Amino acid sequence: MVWKAPVSVLIDATTSGAAEVLASAMIATHRGDVVGERTFGLASEQKLISLDDGAALFLTVANYYNADGKSILDEGVLPSEVVRATAEDESDTSDDDNGSADAQKEPVPPHPLSPEDPIYRKALELLKAPQKKAA
Repeated sequence: MVWKAPVSVLIDATTSGAAEVLASAMIATHRGDVVGERTFGLASEQKLISLDDGAALFLTVANYYNADGKSILDEGVLPSEVVRATAEDESDTSDDDNGSADAQKEPVPPHPLSPEDPIYRKALELLKAPQKKAA
């Protein structure tokens, strides 16, 4: 059976991998709302290769793209409904735009979801809106 009810997907800077692929597909098909902040941008498939000396290496064997052909790995996923996280989270996800080539993206630890979370509240608001009908 196909789900007929409205759907909201919550994303933020900690969202990565397969969850980004799902969020991107929801946006492309207009199946539901994607609510929150831009995702981490880690939608790739990697293979672990063990070496003879006991070391190992991760080899990226696939990158995932959104329906527009843009790399999720490069850009993350921008939600259809942008909502800033709580004020305490903003300090954890501050952007460092110093342009240095060796700057690495570091995932932010996930935070527990609460009814006071603005992303959660917006998703509920959208789901309860009378004009919402499943595709």
